[in-house]
Amino acid sequence: MSAIQQKIETLVLKLNKYSNSYYVNETLMISDATYDELFHELKSLESENPELILTYSPTQRVGESPAKGFTKVKHENPMLSLDNEFNADDISAFIARIEKQLGRKDVEFTIEPKIDGLAVSLLYKNGHLVRAATRGDGLEGEDVTKNVKTINSIPLFIKDAPEALEVRGEVFMPFASFNQWNETAEARGERTFANPRNAASGALRQLDPKKTAQRKLDFIAYSLGTTESTLADNHFDTLQVLKSFGFKLSALTAKAIGAKSIVDKYNHFINIRADIPFEIDGMVMKCNLYEDQNELGFLSRTPKWATAAKFPAQERETILNSVEWQIGRTGSCCPVAKVETVHVGGVNVSSITLHNMDVIRRHQLKIGDKVLISRRGDVVPCIESILEHIGTEDIIMPINCPVCGSHIKKDSEDQAIFRCTGQMICPAQVVESIIHFASRDGRMNIVGFGDALISSLQKAGKLNRLEDIFSLTAEDIISLDGYKEKSAQKVIAAIEKSKDTTLDKFLASLGIREVGREASKVLAKHLKTLDAIRSVTFKELFNLPSFGDVMSNNVVDYFANEENSKTVDVLVASGIQWPEVVALANTSLSGQTWVITGTLPTLSREQAKEKLESAGAKVSGSISKNTTALLAGDNAGSKLTKAEALGVRIVSEEEMLTIL
Repeated sequence: MSAIQQKIETLVLKLNKYSNSYYVNETLMISDATYDELFHELKSLESENPELILTYSPTQRVGESPAKGFTKVKHENPMLSLDNEFNADDISAFIARIEKQLGRKDVEFTIEPKIDGLAVSLLYKNGHLVRAATRGDGLEGEDVTKNVKTINSIPLFIKDAPEALEVRGEVFMPFASFNQWNETAEARGERTFANPRNAASGALRQLDPKKTAQRKLDFIAYSLGTTESTLADNHFDTLQVLKSFGFKLSALTAKAIGAKSIVDKYNHFINIRADIPFEIDGMVMKCNLYEDQNELGFLSRTPKWATAAKFPAQERETILNSVEWQIGRTGSCCPVAKVETVHVGGVNVSSITLHNMDVIRRHQLKIGDKVLISRRGDVVPCIESILEHIGTEDIIMPINCPVCGSHIKKDSEDQAIFRCTGQMICPAQVVESIIHFASRDGRMNIVGFGDALISSLQKAGKLNRLEDIFSLTAEDIISLDGYKEKSAQKVIAAIEKSKDTTLDKFLASLGIREVGREASKVLAKHLKTLDAIRSVTFKELFNLPSFGDVMSNNVVDYFANEENSKTVDVLVASGIQWPEVVALANTSLSGQTWVITGTLPTLSREQAKEKLESAGAKVSGSISKNTTALLAGDNAGSKLTKAEALGVRIVSEEEMLTIL
């Protein structure tokens, strides 16, 4: 190493150490003047020797050229959501459930504040930060590496780190940065932000990293990308290792055992919330031992071993000015209260969903009443109570749909929902149906075909029915304001690509009431063809796993409807196709339980899961003595160790494909 190289590396290591001490440990090791002096010296050396610039030099935090856009990133392991609890009773019930499932009372939990920011995944290779991605929909996020590098509390390089390390945590804007930003913006006559979360979200999506840096964001780590940790055998100790790597942790992170202790922590968080220098909206509880986490496993989108206890809602008074009627995808006619705008929990609230007429009757609501509103869980606005019955105008369900004029009627006398009977002639239902059909959750996953574009095309008369999607042209999209030929062609290509699907995804996309992804899989697996599903009887459906009265009736009613039947015919005729659903010729995995771990050579975990489930296997998130086989890829962790200890069969991807 040359003398200049050595000098540069020494300065980088020193400056990173001083920066970490200040931004992570809140300890000033040298004066600002001395830091600036060293920084200037480093910058001069790098300017004269650009080939010697280190990727983790502090000069590289802001220096990237603006991006042209954000590329999509597929998470190696899904970034899941958490279920919510809302009071001490909910917390106690969650703890009791965990204790019962694990069969003991001494279950240890890690307690952390629930920071109101944005979840981000940081990927390190050989100690170097190589990628940062937003949570997105949990399966796929956006690459925000350049912007994340501007956050001083995120290490650009970790000494003695594993070969591959994924750290997850929350990016947020501290109150001090938020208040300073708004004061400056107001003085300049520029737009201010309603809350720190919005400011942080906007900062991460700036195309120019220099603009991100101006917001002075922060980051607190809260987990690894997998529970299969090689750093420690429990979550709390893993966090301590991350701290030794240079990550900031919350000082409120602690361990606790038993419902009383955890409820006390929750109440303590509520009492000190106003004194915390950043926004938190609850407390997170996680089973501490990875062995416990693996045994409990996951639901489809949430872990069973963790939950968030949200804080009591913040409340404000306002006046109910009017009620509008919103028509949903399935025709539900939902009353929406329009209130005098008030600031609640960091956002301005002017509209509140009332759900149905039973809610209005229960509160005895009238137009003009003074009401108390909140944001439950700091998210959903709702009316908590009537403060004064000063209104005189009754709220009455309309007889006809406000969108299409069709008759509105109640589902049945014992249900609260009223629906527009227009179905596919109702523009509101058409738009919502198309949005569902095209979405990832709807399963057709037409990339780039979002809510705004769908609404614009419908208003332009280009999307009047669900099947109109497949007769759209690039010219139809270009005719709208703001759309160019390149983006239009991408949407048309995505529509064409979506035609190759699976039967269960197609069924889920139709939006049959109460029939989602899992129920659609059951229909496809047991009935195998669209024709069989269209002619199935209530009795046959009722005998299927997880099907009851409501779902069985809804499937029969959907395909008995002449308009729906025509729509399905046209969709299939437009070229939508799927491979034949057939029973395996040589073997069946029915009754078997498989677990997947590690990174597979050619398949994603979701693809492997689909293949196993299509053969009748149940795919679990945890190893037990009842596990049939463990499908193991690279970087397999504790699941592999546990499988070996229990004598569970270990299978490679190649072996699994041979079995199938």
